[in-house]
Amino acid sequence: MRTMTCHCGAVMSGSDTGTLVEPVHDHFSANHPDFGLTPVAVRNYLEAEDRATGGTERLEAIGDVTVAELAPAHADAVVSFFDHDAFSDNPAWGSCYCMFYFLGGGENPDWGN
Repeated sequence: MRTMTCHCGAVMSGSDTGTLVEPVHDHFSANHPDFGLTPVAVRNYLEAEDRATGGTERLEAIGDVTVAELAPAHADAVVSFFDHDAFSDNPAWGSCYCMFYFLGGGENPDWGN
């Protein structure tokens, strides 16, 4: 069973992520229409929650940082970082990190589709 608790306290459930999309979308459409969520946006959010495996605790210090040129050889590491660690505490960002700004983000009326 897969559940999602809305910021308003409502709990929606489905047998898995795919079957949770419709009840979440229906809830937001009926109760929070100002969010303007599409089924695609809901699915992206839920899948980002599923992928997130990194910790969400605040670190006392950040370790050493290595800066490297992004190259095809680093693609798997970059995708893994953004899919699993970078947005563990914020699935909304994790659902669209790759294209949000490139496609105009919230200013693009077709963003959710």
